[in-house]
This record gives sequence, C-alpha cells and structure tokens, in this order.
Amino acid sequence: MSEDDQDVFGMSSVRPEVRMTLCDMVTAILVPWAAFALSLVIFICLYHDHAVLVWILQILCTLLALCTVLTGHRVRDAMIISLGFLSLASIALGAAAGTWLEAEYLQRFWQLYRASSYQLILPSSDPSKLPMDSFLRFSDGTVLDDFHALGYLAKGNTYCVAPIRLTGSSSEPVRYWAVGKNCCDRRGTFNCGPQPEHAAVIAEHLDETFLRAVLQASSVYHLPLEEVDVAKPQLVTLIEHPSQLLAEIWYESTRVAVMAALMHLAVCVIAVLTMATATAYGRKLKDSL
Repeated sequence: MSEDDQDVFGMSSVRPEVRMTLCDMVTAILVPWAAFALSLVIFICLYHDHAVLVWILQILCTLLALCTVLTGHRVRDAMIISLGFLSLASIALGAAAGTWLEAEYLQRFWQLYRASSYQLILPSSDPSKLPMDSFLRFSDGTVLDDFHALGYLAKGNTYCVAPIRLTGSSSEPVRYWAVGKNCCDRRGTFNCGPQPEHAAVIAEHLDETFLRAVLQASSVYHLPLEEVDVAKPQLVTLIEHPSQLLAEIWYESTRVAVMAALMHLAVCVIAVLTMATATAYGRKLKDSL
C-alpha cells in the first residue's frame, strides 16, 4: 500500500508540531493566564457564599484541561499538550491564591460587611466574650489613655499600643488596648485613630509583637493588669467609620489579586518563550544532523 493510500485510510502517523508560530505562542500564553484569572475571580466573588459550587467549577476546569492534554497526545501535537499542562498548573495556582485570599482578607470582609449593627461594650467588660465578626462601640465616658501609650520597635515598624479606660478609673486593670502601626512616638503619643467613644471598634486577633508591646507598656508605666489580661490582652483598632475598614480590606485583597495575575502572566510568557526557543533549537539541531 502506498503512502497516498495510507493517508486516505488514516493509517499514517501524525507528526508532532515542533515549530511554534506567533499565534501559537500568544494562545499558549493567554489561555493558561485566563484560566488562572478566572479561577481567582471565582474564588473572590463566589467562595464566601457558594464554596461547593466553586469547587465544582474548579473540577470541571481541571477535567477540561486534562482533556486538552489527552487530545494533544492523541493527535501528537506538542503545542496542545503544552497548553493543557500550563492550564492545569494555572488552575491549581489560581485555586491556591484564591484560597489564601479568602482566609487572609475576604472571610473577615464579608463577616464585617454583613454586620448589621454596633454592639456596645464597656472597657471593664470581659473581653473573652467579644465577637470578632462585628463592629463594636465603647460606652460614653471611655477615653484613650495616650499618656501611657508606647511605641515598640520591631521588624522595621513601630508597634503602637495605648490603654482604653473609663474616665477616672486609672487604678483598675486594663482589659482593652488600642493598637496601630507607625502612628506614635516611643512614649506618650498615640495617633492611630479617633477617640474610643466616637469610633467604630474592631476586635483584633492577638499578635505576638503587640503582646510584647503591651507587656513593655505595663512594665514601664506600672499599670495594674490582671493575670488573664497579661496572658491575653484584647487588642482593638479604632476607625472613623465601618466603610473605612471595609474599603481598606477590599483594596488590599484586590491589589494582591492583581499582582498575582501580573506575576502569573510574566511566568506564562517566560515559560512559552523558553519552550519556543527549545523547540526551535531542537529543530535546527535535527536539521544539521
């Protein structure tokens, strides 16, 4: 049987494509990058309410990328195989970045966004029952004791702490501490937000560096602290309005997502250019033999 007859009956083997055209390179860059960006956007917009749906979409995208790899293997097209593997890696990276963004920023954003009202608290109240997913407000007569504020230098930043008290209760244990970064001097000043009785208050998770700052302040100023307060003081952030914090969280999460997308685009460009250079060199080497 002649080669023409083999072609007619589909019996001839298909040679893999070894030369990438400009169109192939653009496709190999944009398709995986689009898979990464789509995966990231799905996590940002849907994960907080529809986690199961997000993972179903991720599985479907992964199966589609696997089908691309198998199709490329069946037709012996190196470009399609590479496109499939790059898309698989991009989907996995997008899911990892989206999961990190959800845990680091978006989970708290949506919790605070849905907080319908303030909860009134006293500076002498038990901080162990303080909700972490709503906005708080101190009662009237609460003051920021900036005379006993302290700036603790660590990790290239100034960690600022200041006691929050009721007026005229300087002898009582300090249960709440206002905190901030790079907004105070070493002693006696605290410019990290408005006065407590006029501020929206956000309870913060305990940070080891801020804890050391609180312990140092209590030692320097000889502040009365109960053992439970020394072991786990309640840190709070003072802000003008809830929308201020929500905007900051959303801006930071969006900034990180855009940076991740740009970095991934750069990686895709480098990977495709490397692959194109390697295949061109391999073809030249083969032709020279």
